Parts: sequence; structure tokens; C-alpha cells
Amino acid sequence: MVTHMTVLGSTLISSMYVIRTLNNDKLDSEKRKTLAINDGLTWAVSTVGAYLLDAKLANWWEDVTRRFVANYLKNNPNEKNTTELGDWDVTKLNEMLRKNNCKNVRDFNLDFIKNPKLTTYIDGMGVLKTVFVFGMVYRYIVPTLIMKPANKLGAYINAKKAEKQNNQNPKM
Repeated sequence: MVTHMTVLGSTLISSMYVIRTLNNDKLDSEKRKTLAINDGLTWAVSTVGAYLLDAKLANWWEDVTRRFVANYLKNNPNEKNTTELGDWDVTKLNEMLRKNNCKNVRDFNLDFIKNPKLTTYIDGMGVLKTVFVFGMVYRYIVPTLIMKPANKLGAYINAKKAEKQNNQNPKM
């Protein structure tokens, strides 16, 4: 849900940028088109890139979350349902996940540990990853990479338009 809501928010913001740029009378028409292309390309590449990067980091982040949970359980032995399971480390947690056929640490917590506070922390870890990935991709990585290609594309479109206009209105 966090990923899709982030994309929805970015889509609304980027659409507003494009519309306001195209309607800005203070900019000449060539500059407006170039900036609108930049905004549109930034949104499109950011959306695809953020979804792909978020998915690629899923397994790695599950390992990070498992280490977090193992440390949490080790440092909070008096939490609900953790004392009877003994000492915790990430190796033991991974063994228990395999033994109980749990695909992720969240399911293991819901089915066996049943600690609602820990569920909130685990869910927060996923939100943290997604917000960080989408924020970095949308606001830093892609805008930096897209600027030059978008400017070249805008210049190419403006040159083609000028050439077409010159061909229609030959000089006498």
C-alpha cells in the first residue's frame, strides 16, 4: 500500500508540475515544452525505477529485518511469548523460520511469537525501506540523471518545430 500511495502522490504532484509549466505565460513556449518533458520523463523513469529497486531490495531487506527482530528479541526477553523460546540470534531465528515453514519474519511473529508491538516494528521496517527507496529515486537519483537527456529531447523537438515552420514559410 505504501508503494502505491507514494506513486499516487508523485503522479499528482508531477501532473500538477507539467500542467502549471505548460500554462506558465512567463516562460517562452520552447522552455515550457522542455521543462514539461523533463517533468514527465522524471516521473515515468522514477516510477519504474522505484518499483524495480524496491522489489530488488526485498530479500536483502528481509535479512535486515530478521537481524533487527533477533536483536529485539534478545534485548527484550520479557516481551510477550519470547521468554519460553530461549536466547535469540539471527541463526536461531532463521532455523525457526525454516522449521515452521514461515516465508518471512512477520508471519513467524504473527503465528508463533504473537507480539503485536513487534508486528508494528516489522511493518515499520518495510515502510522505512519503501519510503527511503522512493524518496531517493523520485527526488534525487532520477532528476539528476534525466535533466540532460530531457533538455536534449526538448531541444530536438523545438528544432524540428522550427525547421517545419521555416519550410512552411520560406524567406523571399
